[in-house]
Parts: sequence; structure tokens; C-alpha cells
Amino acid sequence: VTYDEAFDTAEKIAQAFNLDLASDPRLKGEATGLLFTTQNDPAHPFNRQRIENGELNVEVEFLSGGGLNLHCRSGSQSVIGAEIHGNGDWNVVLNYGQVLGNGQSPAIRAGKNQVTLACVNSKITLQANGEVLSSLEVPEYTPSSGTMGWDVYENSQLRISRAALKFY
Repeated sequence: VTYDEAFDTAEKIAQAFNLDLASDPRLKGEATGLLFTTQNDPAHPFNRQRIENGELNVEVEFLSGGGLNLHCRSGSQSVIGAEIHGNGDWNVVLNYGQVLGNGQSPAIRAGKNQVTLACVNSKITLQANGEVLSSLEVPEYTPSSGTMGWDVYENSQLRISRAALKFY
């Protein structure tokens, strides 16, 4: 492990993932975390460091509609997206189009959820609240580095109360 840090206040989350808490109307710092309220303008927070192997863990509470899409290796030729919704739907996608896995799980629930996306070489693992939703090998994996972060989709309201990054 070359880096391991958790961010547990709205200010620390915003700083670590390049968000302008003071002037972005989609964001609100609260004692319980960072509230995202998107209308027709999704949010795309990402860290600055490019890595190949890492893990992103977020504590997310789905407050209404929409979804959250965790990313690793963003900006590379092997970007992984792991989309989750409060209704339990999830999927894992390579390069914004090739579906590697999908399903529906009761592990994703109303209230707070611990969601982890790990990308280590060709192995991709998505977990929700300790349950492995997907553990797979990327076909024809091309080693590449990118950033880690997430998208908050249009018409979503959710709260991130903790985010953690681990690089290998």
C-alpha cells in the first residue's frame, strides 16, 4: 500500500476530490457529510493522482432517485465504472460501454451504504455493505493509470459521509 487515507468531513471530501464547496450550488456541507443535489447538471468529483491499482470506498446515503457511479482509472484506456442505485440495481462497465457484470442486490439499501470499488491489475471487485456484488477479470486488460472518483447523476440527491482512497 503506497497511499491510504480517509476523508470524513464535507470539507475534507471536497478538497480531496477537487470540489468547490463554497461556490458550487450542487453541494452543501453538512455535519453528516457532503450533500449532492443535482438537477440537469451531474457532478464529477475525482482525485488528482493518476494510479493503476487502487480502491475507492464511500459511505453513501441515497436520499432520492438517481444514482452513483464509482470510477477507477478514469481518463485512461481501461476506465472502469461501477454504477449503483438505491433500489439495488448495479453494473460494472469497461470504457463506458462494455458491460462486465450487472444485477440487483438487497445489499444496497435505503439509508447508509458502504460501497467499495477495487481495481488491481485486471481484477475488479465491487462490494456493497460487505457483500461482493461482482468480482471479475477484465478481458484483454491493458495496464493504464487514471484517477479515481465518482459521478452523481442528474436528478439525484445523495450524501457522501466518508470517502477513502487506497493505492497499491
